[in-house]
Amino acid sequence: MKNYNEDIMKKRSGKDIIFLYLIILIIPVFAMVLLPFVNDIISQLLSIYFALVFILTFLTILSWMLKKQYLSIFFGCHQKKERSFVCSLKYLGVCSRCTGIYIGIFFSSILIILDSPWYIYLLIGIPLIIDGLAQHLNFYKSNNYIRITTGILFGPTLVFLFYLFHFSLYHIAYYFYSLF
Repeated sequence: MKNYNEDIMKKRSGKDIIFLYLIILIIPVFAMVLLPFVNDIISQLLSIYFALVFILTFLTILSWMLKKQYLSIFFGCHQKKERSFVCSLKYLGVCSRCTGIYIGIFFSSILIILDSPWYIYLLIGIPLIIDGLAQHLNFYKSNNYIRITTGILFGPTLVFLFYLFHFSLYHIAYYFYSLF
């Protein structure tokens, strides 16, 4: 099955992907470095949240200006036409599930402010895993509304996993820094 954005897909280069992942790795580390004396998880999660929102906003503007699909690289999106929403007679640059994740990331601040326990972030991500696996194993055919719903639920989970990843990087770097 062909992607509807083959021209854009062909324009992706190794430099684009390296640039994107450097942004993803560097900006949240700066966000955590700015809060070295804050020990509560809410402030740390909020710093990662704002870094992720900044990254997504930056990639959206960059995609619009350069006519490249940086968001689809970020999400690893397949960009299948039948799984994307239509806006102004054009298909969105990412599928409905990735659109839901994008929306869920923006709404994850609600869970952060409510001081939700860590397992809530992991539990609300389970529907996406179940839906994706069930569809992949041909148990049923999902539709765009289920995909966007499970994507929205997975957004906060992605923020939490992103936080854990960068928190680990920060502490590894701090450990090596303290050796010298």
